[in-house]
Amino acid sequence: MASEYKNLAKESDFVLLQEVTNHLKDTICLKKTDCYFSTAFQYKETAFGLATVSKHPAFEAISLQSDEVEPILLTPKNSLITKYELNGSPITIVNTHGINFVGLAAFKVQIREVSEYLWKVQGPIIWAGDFNTWNFQRINFLKEITNLYEMDEVAFDNKDCIKTFMGHNLDRAFTRNIKVKSAKCQKRKGSDHNPLILEFLTAPL
Repeated sequence: MASEYKNLAKESDFVLLQEVTNHLKDTICLKKTDCYFSTAFQYKETAFGLATVSKHPAFEAISLQSDEVEPILLTPKNSLITKYELNGSPITIVNTHGINFVGLAAFKVQIREVSEYLWKVQGPIIWAGDFNTWNFQRINFLKEITNLYEMDEVAFDNKDCIKTFMGHNLDRAFTRNIKVKSAKCQKRKGSDHNPLILEFLTAPL
């Protein structure tokens, strides 16, 4: 499993991971990469959360933890916002793991927390992750928010391999002011969610 993530890090400028441990993050943080980890919760020596791995240095990183927690384990979900400069232009990348097993209100609160930060952002944005959008209410609210920022949802060529629940895609990607060259889902064995591979043109729109 770790080898698959290492290969992704070698092949990609950015890798956005959800539901990973701090130990896995340390494994895939190769030389000449910039790694940020956002902790959702910790058990003994292991932290669980999000990781964003990049071949480019980030000049800002913000971790947002959901106000609500999921039942039984009573753990939150989170988002990690990192900002970079590519070819002289800023780009903001948002890595989100949507809160699950709770009502729509808690999901809205989490997405709005990210939204409040995006008001300050100028330039290109990539917002991707496991949003746990398993019903129309969650999907419609997420699209309502992304539409506010003139973000387009990425259409994948082979969407049949994207993780679904109740007939809806859980993993999604949205962009603003970036030209998507190709987008595909790639079947791998390292996770129950297959990675989404996006290729962008070098220059933003």
